[in-house]
This record gives sequence, C-alpha cells and structure tokens, in this order.
Amino acid sequence: MKLIKNICAIALALCLALPCAYAQRSKTSNADIKSRLSEGITKSDNGDFFIEIKLRAAKAAVESAKDIPSPLLMLLLYVDPKMDFDKFNKIMVKETGGKETRYVADILNAADKYLATNNMQLKKIKFSANNARLKIDQGLPLFISLHESSDFGKILARSELRKQNEDIKEWKKSLAKTQLKTLSASKNYITFGLLVGYNKITSEFAILLDGKPHWFTEAELKKVVSDCHELRL
Repeated sequence: MKLIKNICAIALALCLALPCAYAQRSKTSNADIKSRLSEGITKSDNGDFFIEIKLRAAKAAVESAKDIPSPLLMLLLYVDPKMDFDKFNKIMVKETGGKETRYVADILNAADKYLATNNMQLKKIKFSANNARLKIDQGLPLFISLHESSDFGKILARSELRKQNEDIKEWKKSLAKTQLKTLSASKNYITFGLLVGYNKITSEFAILLDGKPHWFTEAELKKVVSDCHELRL
C-alpha cells in the first residue's frame, strides 16, 4: 500500500463558507446539480476553460469528514452542498469495518456509495485528455491522484508567468522550451488534486494542488498521473 501525503490544505483550497449548507441535509436533485455546474464554467479569450470552485466547508463539516482528502471533500461539496456527513460516516464505518486505519480505496468506495444515494457515481477511469476536456465542458472536475514530484514547484512558477502572457500563441511557443521533458515521480508518495481546466490550443490542463492551479502540459501530466476518478450523474 502506498503511503499517502495529502498536500491539499482545505483552508487554502476552498473559498466560501457553507455553514447553512451543512445544516440543511436534504437531497440535491440532479437537475439542480447540472444547472449549477454549467454556471461554474468560465471561458477566456485565450481558450482557457476553467471551473470556478468557490467553497469552504464549515468547521463542523471538516471535523465530521475524517480522513477525506481535501480535494475529494471539495468535489463532494461542489456537487452536493447539502452533504449528509452522518450518512457518509456511517457508510465509511461499514467500508472499513470500524477500523481506525482508513485507506484511500476505502474512502473512495465510501464516497461512491454515498453519491449513489443521490443517483451519482464516482468511478475510476484511465486518464484521457479528450475525456477530461469533455468533463470540464460539463462542469465536472476530475479527482486525480499524482505521484508526488519536486518538480511541481517549477510548474507552479511557470503557471504564475502564464497569467502575465496575453498572447496564447506566444505562450504555446514558449512551452516548447519550458515544458519539462522529465519529472521526478515518487513511487511511495501520492498527492491529490482536482483537474478543473484545460486549454486545447496549448494542450494544457489545470490541476488544483494546495489550492493553486498548476497548468501541466498533457505530456507532463501523463508522467505523474497515478489514478483518475470521474463523477457520473
């Protein structure tokens, strides 16, 4: 079993408190979900498609969500702001047999079974650039597991420079020089993020890590992807 290092701090990753949503535990209809998700997509003139996730779980919600990786909690609250944490935790206890140690596989199974109570699924898939773009177009982030790399800092630094470049064609040319040909990839440590954006012109994908968008090229991302899960409504 791989050791898990979750670097996504929820206080940084999420931005709008939801104490009322936590207190209100009725179901969210799929029609409401689809309508809301479609409103969260932004398209920039440079060809960026990006899902704006502006959520911050109330303290009580965070404390109730034991051991859930922050990006997964983000995803669950994004599609179900009225998340019933008592129900989720009961499912979790059943999945783990009441054991204190909770593996990521158990947590993901519990998330899938919880979502099933709202006619949704969380399914493991092989990462595909075309499928990722399709999901973003639908307003659905992907929960993604990456082999941790010391090179993520370089990608973040390049992403900061990206904000200053208004000409996407020039940016594409610069990527030919700045794209990392190799990335260090830990065999023992995994970190979690949300794939929330893409640019088809540059073949880039935006991954939220530690609450900040890291724009990977498709080639870079494929070098560090471990697992990928998609929401199905």
